[in-house]
Amino acid sequence: MSAFNDRPGVFSYAGELRRELSLRNQQYAKRLQLLSRESYGDPPSICYLPSEDGMGHGNFLRESYCAILRNASWRKRLLKAHTQARSALPREDRAWKELDSSNSSDALLMNIFCFPGTLRNRRVLDLLGSKPGSFRSLGSDRASPWQTAEQIVRKWICGLATYWWNPN
Repeated sequence: MSAFNDRPGVFSYAGELRRELSLRNQQYAKRLQLLSRESYGDPPSICYLPSEDGMGHGNFLRESYCAILRNASWRKRLLKAHTQARSALPREDRAWKELDSSNSSDALLMNIFCFPGTLRNRRVLDLLGSKPGSFRSLGSDRASPWQTAEQIVRKWICGLATYWWNPN
């Protein structure tokens, strides 16, 4: 039984995935000496801080983060407040943002789709039923290719989690 499931004898894939994400992010942050903090939960979420030079962020590939900083529409997403920061995270000199969290599906999507060249890749665009240039504004139109990308990635994550703990 998982700590995230109070029904006796019921296994929680979501709880196990959160536990695995927490452990891997703790190891990742330590190995790369990234600025990060742990939430107060069990297991803790890992929240990353931007690098001291402002050109990197532990929750993003450097190439993706630099591309996000260069695009005003994408950069705006970095400002969205973390909704549970007051109760779940230690106080910092800066306000916590949603994309700081290692559990942020939006950060995962942005790592993938903001990576230079991804949105020019014909196979990726075909998978999303999109055309080059259709991803210019992130999140402004929920009927956009971003919504399709989000649905595909979320289904992939759920499928991966199910396979991970039940490979039969």
